[in-house]
Amino acid sequence: MESNLLYGYPIEATAENWLHDCLFVALHSVHADVQLGVFDKTWIDYIPTEYQAKLRTRIGLNRIEEYRNVLCQLTAEEQNQVLKALQNQNLITQLLACECNCDAITDLPETIRQTILSLFEYAFKTLLKELGIRDKHYSQIYKHSHRLCPFCGCEGFDAPGAPREALDHYLADSKYPFAAANLKNLVPMGNKCNSRYKLAQDILKKSDGTRRRSFYPYAETETTKILWTASSETEWKR
Repeated sequence: MESNLLYGYPIEATAENWLHDCLFVALHSVHADVQLGVFDKTWIDYIPTEYQAKLRTRIGLNRIEEYRNVLCQLTAEEQNQVLKALQNQNLITQLLACECNCDAITDLPETIRQTILSLFEYAFKTLLKELGIRDKHYSQIYKHSHRLCPFCGCEGFDAPGAPREALDHYLADSKYPFAAANLKNLVPMGNKCNSRYKLAQDILKKSDGTRRRSFYPYAETETTKILWTASSETEWKR
């Protein structure tokens, strides 16, 4: 089955990406402290100063301390591998264009996998909603798009305030969790497209493990001719 990507989403919708930026900076600071042997900070100390007031009561972010405690048990080589995954999993445009690669969660040391998944699951499922980021993101998309799922061209989007549309992780959070709260990796999608076709498939790799190019959903706002193929595994391609 073939269809067109009817349009892309406005890049303005990703402007409220500060939570992801906070976590990105915080974990970089954790890695730096572990290398220096500094272990006396609490999780809030790793949050950029300008956002500490907003996040101080979000005690679920104490997972940052757990991340540090597990990280320090890894070898220097393993620590660098995790840091590189943090960086590369968020190079969304380059990854989709096959200009770079990144490790998936299953490539990282087993002892730190659950800690990473837990931190970013909390950020995505709890904080994006409670901090109003998800609704601002969707409101921008609804305001500046055709209000129709661009992946199928069939399902209409409800207005802000109605039950939320499915918010898909373009790079699956189960495989690339460091990008789980990155608005540049999150796209509203019709429920059928999300729950019946896209699911948690790896958009970066084909079923045989080889890399594939994929369109970047925030690159265009006009109608495009990017195609996706829904085969037995719903493989998407240009």
